[in-house]
Amino acid sequence: LTQNTVMTDEDTMKQLFETELGEMLVLDITADDIQKNLNELSNERSDSIIKKRYLMLKMFFKYFSMTRQTFNVMEVVRLPKSKKKKAGCDDAFGMEKTAYTDEQLQLLYAHLRRPFDKTKIGTLECGTVYGRFLLVILYEYLRYGEAAELRVKDIDFKKSIIHVRRQWSSRERAVRAPKYNSKRDVPIAKEVRRFLLESCVGKDSNDLVFRSGELNKNRVYLPSAQDGHIRENVAIETLHRAEEHLGLPRHSIHDLRHDGISYFVRRGIRAEDVSRFAGHKSVSFTMDRYYRHTEEISEDTMKLVSGISY
Repeated sequence: LTQNTVMTDEDTMKQLFETELGEMLVLDITADDIQKNLNELSNERSDSIIKKRYLMLKMFFKYFSMTRQTFNVMEVVRLPKSKKKKAGCDDAFGMEKTAYTDEQLQLLYAHLRRPFDKTKIGTLECGTVYGRFLLVILYEYLRYGEAAELRVKDIDFKKSIIHVRRQWSSRERAVRAPKYNSKRDVPIAKEVRRFLLESCVGKDSNDLVFRSGELNKNRVYLPSAQDGHIRENVAIETLHRAEEHLGLPRHSIHDLRHDGISYFVRRGIRAEDVSRFAGHKSVSFTMDRYYRHTEEISEDTMKLVSGISY
């Protein structure tokens, strides 16, 4: 098992110990007790967390019933569906968020790509060192930790490839393998190539491409993380300030991955390639969970269906 899997399993067991199940003798735990526990969990946790706990219990009681020659209580326990409102839903109608349109992405791009200028602090022209970091997540559909741990040696400008090999865990303050061990090569998008190059100039191969401690010249304006990695909470605040200024719907940092995937699918990139670049296990997972429609119909689609040029 990978270190991430081991830690996830430990977290799940710790959660179980902190519930009423952890206070009971194993022989006294009934199927009703477990079902009640899972049902309560479904009120506030996602399907993936519920399923993780369900599978852990299933493995444990299978082993326990075999060694004690007792009935496996998990045989009559059903896996409940999450009742928690998804983070990607609108409050009014419970519908999934739509991806940013091309026009909205252009507005966000123009706002976030501006370099940080400390001489203009307090004005709309100030810019931010976090803006370009967010655009790399968007156009390279990296996870926050993967973008935060991106180093100069990971970018091959001659071949126009980013080597995704590690991720930064802000919670553990440690470098880990990417989620699902999804080491991969991602093409450098033309939208970010120039300022990626600018961010690498003058640095050693092992230096971070985006380093809050190095780029920050004014600690009052931009608090610096002790480890030097981009701070997730400040990146989130930067994104939300930009969205509020531009009048855009609020998206999270992880939503930017959805937006990037949707953007490139609309451009005609094969779903198989987008899935591989995103580090997903299957195309169906990418399209079912990450692709989001927009309210607009692209001109290419109209031309293809109608045969008429617009």
